Amino acid sequence: MMNQITAAAVTAALLLVALILPSVTAETASIIRHSHVFHLSPSSIVTSTLSDVSTNIASQAPDAADQGQSSLIEIDASSSRLDDESILSLTDKVLLRLDEPSAANKVRLRLSMNKLTPGGAAKLFERLVQVDNNKHHEGSRSNETSDNTVAEVEAEENVRNASDSNRTVSTSDEASDNTRSSQNAQDGAESEPLQNTDLEEVDLSFNDIGGHGSHSANLELLTSTRRLFEQGLSNSLVPKVLILENCGIGPAFCRSIGRGILNAFETQKQSTHEFRPSILHLGGNEAIGDPGAVSLSAALRLAASTVGDESEDDNQRHVINELDLSSCNIGDVGAESLALALAFNPNCISRLDLSNNIISDVGATAIGRALVEAHRRKFLSEDKSCVLEELTLDNNVKIGDDGAEALAEAVTCGAVRCISLRSCSIKAGGAAAFGNAVLSSARRGGSVMIEIDLSGNTLGIKPMKKKKGFKDKATSHISSLGKTLQKGWRGGLKGAGVSLGLTAESDDDEEVMGGLIEADDEETEQLIAAAARCGAREFVTEVLRKADGDASIKREETNIRVAFRRCNLDDGAVNAIAAAVTELKDSTGANLKIDVSMNDVEPDAVSALMGDEDPKKLNMLKSMAQQHMEALAVLNEAQERMAMAAEAAMARTDTQFGGLMFDEEESGYEEYDNDY
Repeated sequence: MMNQITAAAVTAALLLVALILPSVTAETASIIRHSHVFHLSPSSIVTSTLSDVSTNIASQAPDAADQGQSSLIEIDASSSRLDDESILSLTDKVLLRLDEPSAANKVRLRLSMNKLTPGGAAKLFERLVQVDNNKHHEGSRSNETSDNTVAEVEAEENVRNASDSNRTVSTSDEASDNTRSSQNAQDGAESEPLQNTDLEEVDLSFNDIGGHGSHSANLELLTSTRRLFEQGLSNSLVPKVLILENCGIGPAFCRSIGRGILNAFETQKQSTHEFRPSILHLGGNEAIGDPGAVSLSAALRLAASTVGDESEDDNQRHVINELDLSSCNIGDVGAESLALALAFNPNCISRLDLSNNIISDVGATAIGRALVEAHRRKFLSEDKSCVLEELTLDNNVKIGDDGAEALAEAVTCGAVRCISLRSCSIKAGGAAAFGNAVLSSARRGGSVMIEIDLSGNTLGIKPMKKKKGFKDKATSHISSLGKTLQKGWRGGLKGAGVSLGLTAESDDDEEVMGGLIEADDEETEQLIAAAARCGAREFVTEVLRKADGDASIKREETNIRVAFRRCNLDDGAVNAIAAAVTELKDSTGANLKIDVSMNDVEPDAVSALMGDEDPKKLNMLKSMAQQHMEALAVLNEAQERMAMAAEAAMARTDTQFGGLMFDEEESGYEEYDNDY
């Protein structure tokens, strides 16, 4: 009886803990959607949104505050034809309405695909930095006059005056705020900033505000943008996430961002706050190009990354955690400038997206070398963390093996944790470099997940076009040797996973290959080409180069994920990948998972390579690996026989012709050349 009571008490206690813990740690979130609303006028959308905000505050926020929860409210008014006046009114009233102790303390504003103009965006940014609440900065701004033109200063004053005159609120809920602002204005004192509101995100994507669309460049916007970033270390109304994708932004806008970042870190060196915006998305602004990337890079390189005397992470912080410059028409010059920023200020950024640009091997190599140098500098300062958490270079079709090898070296030394090179032009050489990076990461150990995505690159079989007549160029000795050995090692080619050292990249290589096989045997020719040029097999070859004694070394378990989606892999390549997974686990203890989906591969094989622990899948993985190892043994034996036979053939040739067949001094070629 006592045991039953005790068990019941324990069960009740566990249920109570389960109920209490979520209420303490979870974050309540509410979404108010008024997107794609075309049947209402902009003013009606604003009124309806404010009504929903008030209802949300009355129903949920008090409970969250009582339970110690942080609350978040997301307002989505995207694609609703809101103009400047409507967006400013909505933002102003929502922020004031939420600046109450009982209201949500985190806000997301999604205002993409509306009718915001450069002038409207300038006023919105000024509202966020609380221009009327920062009059005490007039003295410090006077020191910047040397850096600004007179027109910029006058425009700045006009923006402040316009903002002050237009900031009027009519609802009864905001009467106290109006009274407070009016009284402070009469007294000449600065206004009270919003105390409780934390602006998590502002999305202004697909609004033509940058000056490179239908609207011309706006000096007020450039000035307000600089001021927004200047307040990035001190103002909770500067959004943590700022999304300005496809906004017509160009180099001038990037220069304003850069100046704001530099001013913020120069004037507030002792601030311990995270810089805002810590996540900046500028993707889809093709006018940025190399000049804009250079402007941002200069700011990232020069901005101080040290915080106060006592802070976490070895007194280091990132200037910007995540920078998205995808589809911005950035080439090698822009990539090299970003590489300089990473090399000289290793903590300037954490995640970098440069996908869908025009970067080639030159820019990729510069980034790879800079990452290695940055990691070396961090290591010397006893900081063992990576330089970049994530680097994305997808769809830069000019990046080939040279760039991939430099980037793989950054992964090898631990400078990058996640790298994505989808749909580039990487072949066998680049794949082999990443195979070595996987092996090095497994040997190094560590609990950090390593991710490499090479999907969309031609790493599988790519049949070579047959070149007519090249068999006749091969010597008869090598040709007969190839015919003799052909039957013995053809079977090994079908499942083997190592390179033969023959790439058929030139006519001379084709001459040699033409002697080793019969030109009419199309299947054998394709098998040789596959083994010689298959990137997946080259990747596996490097992974299998394990040192003796690897299994006896105790390491912290490492998790590595590699993606080979849409790489045209054949069954032999998949078997080779299975061998890499099992052998790396046995030799280093690392958990290697490889995604081969979207290839012509059985679903069960895909699951097995992704770490499915079902006994059937595990047996399948071992069987695939065994097939590869057996085929590999056959191929190695055939290669040895071929090498021995070739050596014997050359010896017979020397004996038969006295070693003078290829002796240029005795051949009479010089006399022939002189005659003609």
